Amino acid sequence: MGGTEEDTLQLRHSAQTERIILCPDGDAFLVVAGSDKSVEREFLVSSTVLGLASDYFKALFTSGFKEGRETRSGICPRIPLKGDDPEAMLVLLSILHFQNLADNDTVELRTLEAISIVCDKYDCIKALRPWIPLWLGNYKDAKLEDLGSFMSAAYHFRDSDALRRISSMAICHFNTDIELPWPKELFGAVEKQSKKLLSDLHTVLQTGESLTRCYAQGHKPDGPVCLLCRGLLPRRMSSKPQHLCARTEFHDSYYTIQSLVGEYFAALREAQLWPSTQPFQSSTAACIVQRFGSAARTCRDRCSTRTCPLRATLEHLSKMAEQMLRDARGITLEELS
Repeated sequence: MGGTEEDTLQLRHSAQTERIILCPDGDAFLVVAGSDKSVEREFLVSSTVLGLASDYFKALFTSGFKEGRETRSGICPRIPLKGDDPEAMLVLLSILHFQNLADNDTVELRTLEAISIVCDKYDCIKALRPWIPLWLGNYKDAKLEDLGSFMSAAYHFRDSDALRRISSMAICHFNTDIELPWPKELFGAVEKQSKKLLSDLHTVLQTGESLTRCYAQGHKPDGPVCLLCRGLLPRRMSSKPQHLCARTEFHDSYYTIQSLVGEYFAALREAQLWPSTQPFQSSTAACIVQRFGSAARTCRDRCSTRTCPLRATLEHLSKMAEQMLRDARGITLEELS
C-alpha cells in the first residue's frame, strides 16, 4: 500500500466502467452499478483493510465463500454490490483506505443518508466514528424538510444522542402544512411527540386564568392609563410613551379580578393565542412559544411595575413555555426499531 495519494487514487475509464484504485496492491474489486445501471464503478480494494474495518467483509474474505477462496488463491475477484449508492461507497471505501480524507469532511445531505445506509449494511459504523459527528452536526441550519434525512442518517449510524437532538428540533418545528418527504416511521414518531408538546403548551395557556386570579387581589395601575390600549401615562413628558396608541386622554383606573382576567384573554387574542383552537392546530410549537413571549413583552411595555398581576402571569407562562421547548424529548433508537 505504498506510494503517494496521487499515485494510489487513479481513475481508469472504459465505455461502461469507471475504475477507482484505492489500493495499488489490492486483491479484490467491489463493483457498484450507477442508478441508471449503464455506468458502474469498480473499486480496487484491500481485503485486509476491509476485514479490519468490518466484520461483514472479514467474514466475506476469510470464510469459505467463493470470494474468500479466490482472494486467498491470488485471483482478484469482481464482487458485485447490488443496490448500493456509488457515491456513498466511494466516500466509505476512500475513508477506510485513508484516501481523500479532507475532501470527505463535508458531504451532501443525500449522500450522507446513503452513506449511513451502507455503513449499517456493511457494519462499518465504528470505523467512521470520527466523521459521523462532523456530518450530523450540520442539522441546526437545515430546513424542516431536510431534518428527515438527518434523522434517518442518525438512526442508521446508531447515534442515539444525535437522533434525540435532531428529532427534538423537528418536533418543535413540525408543521403538517408542509409536505415532508420523510420515512413513514420517522414522520409518525415526530408527529406524535409534536402533538403532545402542543397539548402541554395548551395546558399552560389554560392555567393562565387561575394564575391571574391568584396574583390579583385588586390592583391599581402605576399611574393613569389610556382606556383604549391600557398603556400608562408617561411620568415625564420627554419620556418614551408606555402606550401603543396616539390618544392623549388618561384616566385613573383600578383593576378587579374580573377585569384582569378579561385583560389576560385580550392579551392572548392580541398575540394570536386566543381563541386557542386554531393556532394550536395549525402552528408549530416553536411559533406558539414565540407568541407567549410576544404577549409578555407587550405587557411589560405597557406596565412598568413588577407588581402588575397580568405582567406576572404572562411572564410566568412565557418562561414555562420556553422551558417546555428546551426540554422537548426527542425520539430514541428503540422507538424506531
